[in-house]
Amino acid sequence: MKETYEGACKVVVWLGDEPTLREPTGRAAAFLCDRIPLTPEGRVPVLERPDYFRDPENDTIMRIIGQEILRRPWWWRMWVIQEVAVAKSLVVICNGHHFSWERLLYTAQWISLFGMDVMNAPEEEVEENPFLPNITFKALYRWKLEHGEPIPILGLLENASSCLASNPRDMIFSVLGLASDIEALPDVNSEHKLVCSYERSVQEVYTDFAKVHIHTHNSLDVITFSRNYNGRIAGWPSWVPDWSTLRKSSCFSLNKPPLRSAARLAIDNSYVYQASGGRHPEFEFLQGDTLRVSGIRVDTVTQVGEPYFDPSPPGEKFMRTIGDWQTIAFGEGDRRALDSYLGTEQTQWEAFDRTITADVNLTGERSQRHERFLCLHSERLVTQDQRDRWNKAMRAVYLRIQRRLFFTTPGGRFGLGPWDTKAGDIVFVLLGCNVPVILRQDGDRWVFVGEAFVLGIMDGEMAETAERDGPGDSEDVEHDSGRIVESVLIS
Repeated sequence: MKETYEGACKVVVWLGDEPTLREPTGRAAAFLCDRIPLTPEGRVPVLERPDYFRDPENDTIMRIIGQEILRRPWWWRMWVIQEVAVAKSLVVICNGHHFSWERLLYTAQWISLFGMDVMNAPEEEVEENPFLPNITFKALYRWKLEHGEPIPILGLLENASSCLASNPRDMIFSVLGLASDIEALPDVNSEHKLVCSYERSVQEVYTDFAKVHIHTHNSLDVITFSRNYNGRIAGWPSWVPDWSTLRKSSCFSLNKPPLRSAARLAIDNSYVYQASGGRHPEFEFLQGDTLRVSGIRVDTVTQVGEPYFDPSPPGEKFMRTIGDWQTIAFGEGDRRALDSYLGTEQTQWEAFDRTITADVNLTGERSQRHERFLCLHSERLVTQDQRDRWNKAMRAVYLRIQRRLFFTTPGGRFGLGPWDTKAGDIVFVLLGCNVPVILRQDGDRWVFVGEAFVLGIMDGEMAETAERDGPGDSEDVEHDSGRIVESVLIS
């Protein structure tokens, strides 16, 4: 399939035909062709803040593009990712109108950059599929192939979380041809190469993929994509991600590699967490698909807030949730807001502000005080620049808290965990995993709940001082905290 599209001189992206929508689609096509210039090479020149995207007279056009053109079923298809990535040239046809891929991409990126609400779907649609297709990610791989940059498969899979495949195996098989870090074999088992066979069950394919990725990268990062504890299939290992349901169970990933945009809207200084301090994993795959790892037992979850999931733009529920979480963090009347966080110079107010945005701004860089939500919320928003910074700060929080909840620990730590985190769950930093995780004890085994953000341990602080402990069967949480448990069995 990949070779077919690589050999074609031009690939047509046919988004479908709907006679009743031909006229509005025609208006959008005319806007794209008339207002978005192209260079002789077929590229869109970089323009400084093209304000016609924010012109109220063009709101209808932007809405047609965001809610009609970019929501066609084509965008949900898993196999089209490589179709777009390897094609020499792309033309888009929708309702009988055609326009260049580059013009559509450029417009969609500026709509997203300006935070225009035309990309927001009706609530019932988002509840069914909370991750709408993103044209930027589909175009990103064209740029990477053109510039000879690697394409890690985890980035491919996460960016495709909104996509669908009629065969769940194709969630992985369809992108193997683009991935630069995982090779496939037709029928031979290997620790470093994935068997690409439709005769294997979905669980076997997904489990083998997780094992191959761990071996290939000598990293446990792949397991952080296992989510939706309450919705897991019986018998499915809790540490194995179900890629076919990631679109419904996922949230904005904490374990995210740095991205670079095809439109040169670069994210060059992304804050990449390193909770395990670069320490290599210690792992073993046991009978029954049990994963044995070593990790630092950090603390116990004691208080949890209500999980946040609201697909509509930030509003009353958003502000109410933040307020409820503040009460958990500071107590009634915010009485602890100015107390020190973990004995540091920062206040609990500042720590909470950093936690609810996972300590990053909207573009993924480490957040600065003037970019944070509560800091801006306490100021008078007079200028347009202040209002823009406020909207970006609110959007950053909105993305990071979706399908998550706020929690605290006896040691006074603040964190964001999966929506199904419970009091009594344990925060671990697993060796070889860049973000902390939440585990739940089940007899002599542990169940993987999901990834977590915990302020104060994201840069390897725990890994620097941790000492070796025993096999991990002690019930003395205070004794185990801060020590490396050599045998953590995750089933």
